[in-house]
Amino acid sequence: MTGVQRLERGTGSGAAVPLVRLEGGEVLAALETRPPLPPGLQRGPVFLVFADAAGAIVDTLAQWAGKERHITRDGLNANPVAFGATALFAGRGVHALMGTNDSLDLTLYRGVEPLTRIRGGYSPRRITAPDRDDWTERFLGGFPEEVQAYWRPRLEESTVRDAYPAYGALAVDPEGRIWVGDYPRLADPERRWMVLEPDGRPSGVLSLPVLLPRWLEETVAVTSAPHELLDVAYGRIAVLRRGEFDEEFIEVYEVELPR
Repeated sequence: MTGVQRLERGTGSGAAVPLVRLEGGEVLAALETRPPLPPGLQRGPVFLVFADAAGAIVDTLAQWAGKERHITRDGLNANPVAFGATALFAGRGVHALMGTNDSLDLTLYRGVEPLTRIRGGYSPRRITAPDRDDWTERFLGGFPEEVQAYWRPRLEESTVRDAYPAYGALAVDPEGRIWVGDYPRLADPERRWMVLEPDGRPSGVLSLPVLLPRWLEETVAVTSAPHELLDVAYGRIAVLRRGEFDEEFIEVYEVELPR
């Protein structure tokens, strides 16, 4: 811990995740607001904001559709949506990366300026009944048995997607390369990562052991599940792994990308 800086968000509830600190101390951050929403399938917005060195937000650079969640009839609970679409973001050096996984929809920023926009479709993979059952049991398995009886009807009330999102994880390296991780099935041991140059040109593909989070699904974007690619820098990648006794450890690999 080297210090704490709060971002002044004004009125309303929400949370911010700093992505980039610029040379003058300014910060780019992903800000998710959490306004009251009507019942049904809802997605609150996620903003890319620019804050000054004192932590006050002075500008909004972009807006994205946030996490899919199902608001209950009484409006008091936000139920998770199995395999729900969401906003994803990453930051490294002077580069911030944001997008949504409804399709291949990404924007790379260098400082406050958009550098590259990537827009594309994808071939949806159907979510099967066994996929849904596996997701439900894994989600409930994160709770004590006495709590599962409370959560099961909440999940049954919620919405389940018909197709997997376009991708599941993002990272960016100091050179501005874009790392896009597939959305793996729960039983998949590895995730395929596609590497793009800062201008969007494909640079390489590799597979890494997928890290399934202990908490399978969150209902807010800013606390979305971590992925296995902790960091990329200077020809090395740091990968978060989990052992057979549920202990976490880090492996570092050398990676040579085409030039």
